[in-house]
Amino acid sequence: MNPDNVDLISLPTDVWRQVILQYLGIKDLSCLDCAIVRRYHRGLFLSILSHPSCVINGSKLRLEASYFEWILSRGISIRQLHIVDVENVRNLHDGQVSSIEYLRKDYLGEEDCITLVPLIERNSSTITTFISHSIYYFPGLLPAFQNMPHLTHLDMSNSSYILERGICDRIFRHIPQLKVLNLTGCAYNARDLVVSLIENCRNVEELYFDCNANQLKDSHLVALAQSYNTQLKSVRMARSKMLNYSGVSRIGRNCVLTHLSLQDVRNLSQIAFESINSTCLQTLNLSSTGISDVALAKIVKNAEHLTHLNLTECSQVADCILILLAE
Repeated sequence: MNPDNVDLISLPTDVWRQVILQYLGIKDLSCLDCAIVRRYHRGLFLSILSHPSCVINGSKLRLEASYFEWILSRGISIRQLHIVDVENVRNLHDGQVSSIEYLRKDYLGEEDCITLVPLIERNSSTITTFISHSIYYFPGLLPAFQNMPHLTHLDMSNSSYILERGICDRIFRHIPQLKVLNLTGCAYNARDLVVSLIENCRNVEELYFDCNANQLKDSHLVALAQSYNTQLKSVRMARSKMLNYSGVSRIGRNCVLTHLSLQDVRNLSQIAFESINSTCLQTLNLSSTGISDVALAKIVKNAEHLTHLNLTECSQVADCILILLAE
């Protein structure tokens, strides 16, 4: 059945749902993304939203001008919002879009911040996740953190602006409930970052420091391990060139991790590998490291929950060991 030739509104709920799901190639309508249907005509999308059995509170929408005004006029609550073009939110009045939980806008510049900060203010009681990759202008964004007291997930990956102590304090002191921090590919003063994070955010469970070159050192990991201990569940520090022994060892002993990435951390000693508590590990990335057969066997021996292990380009691991592990 082709939706283009059917009066969707008049279809029974079960038939309507089957037609739409098959046509769009998705499993359910609980997370409806405009990007999925933008290749179809406007009428189809509006028919989906108009049907009485289509409840999309909690929908994840990539904001597109052709749909946004109509969605708001229907009184549909947008909980997850991925903004493509800030022009589409510039003229919203105070009563519109006031229950956002997930907010994303990449490539933030000065003009973007002028529009985004008021939107965040209107949703200060609900926003728990904020994602912005490749931030170009950080000062304009700083006031927004004062209006996200319930934030638990912050992702500022690949932002070029250097995060120094003053900036870190202005961010972290306003978001004490933070649990997930992703600074992959960011520039920062690692000491300032770690001190400010520990002082202000006591609930951190996941830290992503991938591709931070020479910024992260053993002393910083020791401080994080001592502060968060078993609370810390996931750590990624791929390509951290300055790590050697004590930092990874302390993280490995103190924290009961479920996810760990040491990809391309080439200076680690075997003692550091052997210190990893693997009893709860589910994913472990050791690609391009110097782990030995002995250290690997020790890790895997107690890793009953391990479902993903990456040993790509681990030259010191013999094929026979891999065969034994697979068995």
